[in-house]
Amino acid sequence: MDDVRAAVDVGHVTLLVAVDLSKAFDMVDFDVLIDRLGALGWSGMACEWTRSYLSGRTQRVVGDDGTVSASLGRTSGVPQGSVLGPLLYALYANGAPRSLVHCRHHVYADDTTIYLHGPFTRAQELVRMVSEDLGRFAAWARTSHLAINSGKTRAIWLGSRYFTNKLANADISPPQD
Repeated sequence: MDDVRAAVDVGHVTLLVAVDLSKAFDMVDFDVLIDRLGALGWSGMACEWTRSYLSGRTQRVVGDDGTVSASLGRTSGVPQGSVLGPLLYALYANGAPRSLVHCRHHVYADDTTIYLHGPFTRAQELVRMVSEDLGRFAAWARTSHLAINSGKTRAIWLGSRYFTNKLANADISPPQD
């Protein structure tokens, strides 16, 4: 995020929102994933192999006291701890950045950060624009059967100490998801 430092160097502030998606790897919808893989140019055979790989999986939960639940079939989610799980999730979430109009983004696995730079004097406009993009991102998440965890999603102003102090004193709040 070298561009954040560059923004500070020219006297701008950055509004950054770290978006947390609830149980993102567990919520991947098999049918949506297969459709998206096909749209990315995967062959029918590769899509069916992927469906076969994901289907028929079960899960058990071990309690604090060591008791093990009955096995339950999985109808969504990519296997965590596997080589393919993060790759399949990344392909599933491939369209998320296209939902953004104003903001830049960084994506790592299921962590998405969106941000926007601008002059301190346009802080309210930055808040409005980031809020609009958060709304678009939330709509993408809903169509992807994912949910934003508002309790873990955080917004922060980045900039020089002078400008971040002015923002705190001006009561310009980062958007709430």
